[in-house]
Parts: sequence; structure tokens; C-alpha cells
Amino acid sequence: MADSHTKISLAIRKLIVDLKEDGKSLSEIAGTVNRPRSSVQYVLQSFKKTKSLETAPGRGRKPKLTDRHVRILLREIKEHPKQSAPKLADSLLRYDNIKVNPQTIRNALHDKGYRGCVARKKPFISAKNIKKRLEYAQ
Repeated sequence: MADSHTKISLAIRKLIVDLKEDGKSLSEIAGTVNRPRSSVQYVLQSFKKTKSLETAPGRGRKPKLTDRHVRILLREIKEHPKQSAPKLADSLLRYDNIKVNPQTIRNALHDKGYRGCVARKKPFISAKNIKKRLEYAQ
């Protein structure tokens, strides 16, 4: 028998429903599709209730950031590319009263194709030194 925790494919679900409509018993169907009888029974019950073979939507945790929040983050990143994830999290808290971990923001930006990087360090050159360098170069 197959592992009872594997997802039953759409083709097997359709086969189960077709075999039941042909008048087969649950045990016969279970033997044919090589699945536990309880799984066959569950597929038939859910089909009878929903009239659909698809997996019901809404399984799993809902995302904390909506599409609107992600668009807000993208707009802020375009305006200020060097802004850090913790600062973006604070701005989201102030703007929309949503408290999220900075890693959640990094994940959302990563999904949209943005990658984090560290800016190259450059020495500070005062206006006085810029003028001296320019005179030297000329």
C-alpha cells in the first residue's frame, strides 16, 4: 500500500469517483488505486460535499503582507534603495499598523527580484581636498 500521507493526485481522485459511479465498493476501489480505504472514503465524501475534485483553498497560514503592502515596500525601495529591512518594518508599522519581522520584508522583496547588498566603502573627501586634487591633476 502507498504511504497514507502522500497527496492523492487529481487523476487518482477522478478514477476513484469513476469507479464508485460504476458501482464498485470502497475496498475494491482501494485495492485498484493502491490507497487506504479511509483515503478513498475521504475523497468520495469531499467530492459529494463540494462537487469538485480540487483541493479546497485556504489551507496553510495566510500571508501577513498583502499585495498592497508589498507594493508599498517596493515603492519605498525604489525611492530609497539603501533603506534597511528593519527600517522598512518600522515604516510599515507606522503606515499601516502592521508589525512584521524584518526577515518577512526581506523574503517579500526577494520574491520580487530584489537582492540585498552592501554598498562599497569610499573614503570621505572634503570639498577642500577635492579642490586640491583637481589642481594637482591639472
